[in-house]
Amino acid sequence: MLKSLLLASVIGFGLTVAHGTDHSAFEQMKQEFADADCLAVHFLSITESEVFGDIDTLDASALIARSGRYLIDLGSDVYAYDGQTLISYSRIEAQATLEKRSADDPASELVTVLTRLDELYATTDLGTAEAFRLTRRRATSTVFPESIDLLVAYKDNNSVRLDYLEYQDANGDRNRLVFSRVEALDCPDDVGQLIVPDTVDIIYLDW
Repeated sequence: MLKSLLLASVIGFGLTVAHGTDHSAFEQMKQEFADADCLAVHFLSITESEVFGDIDTLDASALIARSGRYLIDLGSDVYAYDGQTLISYSRIEAQATLEKRSADDPASELVTVLTRLDELYATTDLGTAEAFRLTRRRATSTVFPESIDLLVAYKDNNSVRLDYLEYQDANGDRNRLVFSRVEALDCPDDVGQLIVPDTVDIIYLDW
């Protein structure tokens, strides 16, 4: 339902933590993501298809609540989950699909893993202080990629920010999310709620 999320390179900024030794700054960043009431994220989503030889680039933003609710604006599509119902809205097709989904069901929207990195993935460094590989834990749903490569950048003030993450999806396409903003904030009450125009066709799945 949701298109694969893709990435290119953009200089990002966002949640920053003190630069420590033994990847402590990166570990602290992951913990701050997990503890945040909400994460406000802006990123470039790039998908590169080796089969068709094309690259799809989308500007995207997301608001991700610790409770599991989220609102993701991805190009011409919007995905909203309020803890009970997932709304997938296509502006181009003027169509919205509503699907009942338990809070325990895995979200197929990859960006939502930011608040659950340690829960879903084991971390291995790739020989530098900036590059890491996340490997899916055995108990993690196969909806999520088997592995994710993640790069952070250290700033002059000894803080670290999330730069990009990259993975291969089930279709074999290479995806990269390049972050320009990752900010912790208090969640608005309406996170995950979406009101679509009256002219939009509504499709109910598993209702």
